[in-house]
Amino acid sequence: MADGSFPKPDQPLAHRLAHRAWDGFEVALNRTDAGKHTPTISPLVRMALHVGPAVRADCCVDDVSRSGWQSPGDYDLVPPGVQGQWEDATEALVMSFRFSPELMARAAEGLDARPGALTPQMRARDPQVELIGQALRAELEAAHAAPRLYGESLGLALAARLAARAAHRPPPRLSALTPRQLRAVTERIEAHLDEDLSLTELAATAGVSVSHFTVMFRRAVGQSAHRYLMERRVLRAQALLARGGRTIAQAAGETGFAHQSHLARCMRRMLGVTPAQLTG
Repeated sequence: MADGSFPKPDQPLAHRLAHRAWDGFEVALNRTDAGKHTPTISPLVRMALHVGPAVRADCCVDDVSRSGWQSPGDYDLVPPGVQGQWEDATEALVMSFRFSPELMARAAEGLDARPGALTPQMRARDPQVELIGQALRAELEAAHAAPRLYGESLGLALAARLAARAAHRPPPRLSALTPRQLRAVTERIEAHLDEDLSLTELAATAGVSVSHFTVMFRRAVGQSAHRYLMERRVLRAQALLARGGRTIAQAAGETGFAHQSHLARCMRRMLGVTPAQLTG
């Protein structure tokens, strides 16, 4: 188990291989040395997901100890204000997550769960937690970062899953965004396609909580807000290039893509053509 904290001088190291931070949470991919790790107590919710080969480990969280093999997909959870430490027999590859109390509170809305209700977990397993972790690892290792909306959606989904498991009940059923709410959100997206929109901004536009917005938008449109945003960017770029007078790089910049190769990759995947074919 690891959280990326700076070790004391006499501790083995956690070597950070990749790191990203979004609104309310951050994730890092770490390769930790063999030995005993004792990070400082934190006000954040910390989770570690094991993604490398199995390693023999002795873990202790809040005076609860457990020994055995940590296998890929196992995760450890350390609630706020709780001391955790572990000792690995060999080096390990671990994804560490940190969630703010504010994000956990948003994720727990409607679940009758609070961040304080989380209990320490060691060598826990959950297919949904593992799948979200894999998606975040792919984002960490991607050559070009996806829009902020994508990472925030994954972080909120992971926090909500942890909160739901703590509440021992599934998330509540939610209706779709109303036509008026959906129109306000899609108009905002259209007006700011070149910006790195956040879930908080879109949820505020709809007048709902962030945790509810992700579900309600999908039910209204049939896809995630991130997927919708990317499709609208690609279609806007297609229209700009078809109209003429812009280079591929200019069209990419005006529609929020990091560069023209990012636009080309997304356009090929969604439309089956490349920007060069539209301008050729």
